[in-house]
Amino acid sequence: MCRKNSQVSLNQDGAVLTILICLCNVRLISIVYSCKCKAQDSMLLLLYIVNSLQSLLKTIMELLQTVLILILSLEIWLVYSSLKQFDAKKGTGKKSTVRGKTKAEKEKEKKKNQKAKGKAKKPKEKTERKKGPDRKLKPNPKIKVLEKDPFFETKEKVPFVSIPIQSKLVIRAAILDNVSMLKDLLADPNVYKVNYKRSKENRNTALDYAIRNGNKNIIELLVEDIICSKKRKVNTPPTPLLHSIDTGTYNPVNLGVRNVRKLNVSRGSREGNDAFKDDGEYNPGVEEYCFLPIQYGCDWSVVDNVMASVIKHSSGSYDKEHMIGHLIDDINKVVILGHRKLAARLVEEAEKRGGFGFNFLHKE
Repeated sequence: MCRKNSQVSLNQDGAVLTILICLCNVRLISIVYSCKCKAQDSMLLLLYIVNSLQSLLKTIMELLQTVLILILSLEIWLVYSSLKQFDAKKGTGKKSTVRGKTKAEKEKEKKKNQKAKGKAKKPKEKTERKKGPDRKLKPNPKIKVLEKDPFFETKEKVPFVSIPIQSKLVIRAAILDNVSMLKDLLADPNVYKVNYKRSKENRNTALDYAIRNGNKNIIELLVEDIICSKKRKVNTPPTPLLHSIDTGTYNPVNLGVRNVRKLNVSRGSREGNDAFKDDGEYNPGVEEYCFLPIQYGCDWSVVDNVMASVIKHSSGSYDKEHMIGHLIDDINKVVILGHRKLAARLVEEAEKRGGFGFNFLHKE
């Protein structure tokens, strides 16, 4: 193949050379005939023409050499590409038996790449840096994490901590509607009073939870213990272990200044140990106890039950007319709370007792 191609190219090059020489001869003859000059001038002209022809032939030969080199390089590239295609065809024939294995391997590689990409795409979870003195603490798996508060939401037995904590267990009995637990606590000498607040922020007492649940037995037991607290064995309040800190008192005679701003103890906007002093008992008036069922939107039967238990255990110091009069004075609060049925009932009670400034229009 290579020899044939080279012979063809050489024949073509020879033909080109002969054509060029013929053209040059024709040109020379035309120049000689066209010139009308003397013999000497014609000889010089001929010499000049011969020299120019020699230079032309040299340049033409150089051009032909470059053209031949290009043609040979193209032929070599074509032969190389044809051989490569031939080898590729042979290779496909050999690998036909192993094609199934290569596909399986490729699929495995694809799966691995997909898993690697998926792992790379997942953003790293930013761990919150702890601040303060607890930043170096590590979680202890031996400590059980409680889902419910054992002092208020479960029936588990808890150890005795202090008289206030033991008194707050009454709240747990009211939340769980457990009458027997409440009776045991009322008989416990470590329980001082039953009207302790749950916490400083949560000011609900055991009576609040009993009224919400509508348990008449627990309401009567709690009201009896609140009103008749002198019958209890323990009537002295527990002595606190912490003492509150104050800024003292000021006598205006010392400096001659009458108006002096009240000062607070500076702890960097913190209460310190005084916060424990605020977590104590709650002693509202009896009228507020009667208003609790209206505040929580209970039925009028619960209001009657609370008033009946108060009248029963107050030994005549409170009567129904007195308590209903206080409730009528608080009709505006009932309307603000959105309990329109209870407000209508209070207007009806007011009409029976002379109106109190209300009529049937207010009731409707």
